[in-house]
Amino acid sequence: MTNDMPDYCVEKLVTARKQHRCSECRRPIQPGEQYRRIFGIWRRDAFAYKQCKECIDVFEQAIDDAVYPEEGPALGCLAEWIMHSYKKSECTPEVLAMLSRWNTYHRTQATERTTS
Repeated sequence: MTNDMPDYCVEKLVTARKQHRCSECRRPIQPGEQYRRIFGIWRRDAFAYKQCKECIDVFEQAIDDAVYPEEGPALGCLAEWIMHSYKKSECTPEVLAMLSRWNTYHRTQATERTTS
């Protein structure tokens, strides 16, 4: 995803009725759990993103830490942005927890690919 501003965007805090996956840390969002749903159109392409409550806080912190909002993380790319923008010593416990969830998901995916 690009950091371009969308032509159209709507975001809403909703309660999950079924299981979803966070677009940032990739962990499952369980039914009954609140998450942010973001729908936007960039260059005539529609995208939908979901952020768990923990990632909402980290994403907002990253936007605040960016010098300019357009330099902040793109949707779906929070972990990568953090790894390139922060030193580990600068990370809050919430940021470290988000990176841990992201790493766990990607390690699991890599293991599944090598065993199948």
